[in-house]
Formats: sequence, C-alpha cells, structure tokens
Amino acid sequence: MLQRAAAAAAPKRWWLANSGSAPLLAPAYAAHQRSVPRLPIPPLGETLERYLRAAQPLQTLEEHAITRAAVAQFFDTDGPGLQRLLEEADAALPHDSSYLESLWYRLAYLGPRSPVPIHANPCFTLAPPSRHTPPLERAAGLLAKAA
Repeated sequence: MLQRAAAAAAPKRWWLANSGSAPLLAPAYAAHQRSVPRLPIPPLGETLERYLRAAQPLQTLEEHAITRAAVAQFFDTDGPGLQRLLEEADAALPHDSSYLESLWYRLAYLGPRSPVPIHANPCFTLAPPSRHTPPLERAAGLLAKAA
C-alpha cells in the first residue's frame, strides 16, 4: 500500500521540484537546465522541406503540387522576414528558455479556450480498459473520459 502511494506521489514530487513552486528544490533543476544547450532554430529551407515531406503522404499529386507552390511562394516572400523575427525573439529570451517553450505556453496552453488535455498535451493518457471489456463499452468509456 505504501509503495503504491509513493509511486503515485512521484510525478507530483517531480512537478513540484521542477515547477519553481518549491524554491528549495528548484535550484538543482535550474543548475541542470543551464547546462543544456539552447534549442536551435532550424534554417527556413530545412523547415519547409520537412513540412513538404510530412504533407506528401497525406495529399494527392495535384494537392502536393499546390502545396509545393505555396511553400515556394512563402520562401520567396514572407518566410525570411518571419524567420528573422523568430530568431530575434529567441535571442531576447533568457538562456534557459527557448523560442519553442515560449510559443508553446502562449499559443497552446494559455491562448486557446479548448480543453488543454485533449488538444495540446502530448503526455495525456487514459488508463487502459480491461481486456475483457466489450469494444462498444470501451469506445463509450473513451468518449466519456475524453469529455
């Protein structure tokens, strides 16, 4: 019983230690965070090529040709200016932060009014149902938990 309680408390202790909510525990995290290199901003061309590779399996040949043309236009017009703004914003952040972290908090967690666990949390999990639960009941349970 005590082992289960300790295991359940472990994530809470980690969050408390790393959230800044516990000033006595946070220095160890902060010291480690300073030693981690900053997340680099990839070059615009590389980002756009990765986007095209990711979009290609989801599109027809015609749709992908349209997407490729739009990406090329973006690269020739707005892209470089937006890339420069992103790099300037990143340079203004403290060393132990990154452009992605600040955007994530502002745009994924604090900006939208949709439920965060479903729409923006990559760590959201649901307890698996029993193997003996009928499929229809499993689906209903998943929908109820997600709601």
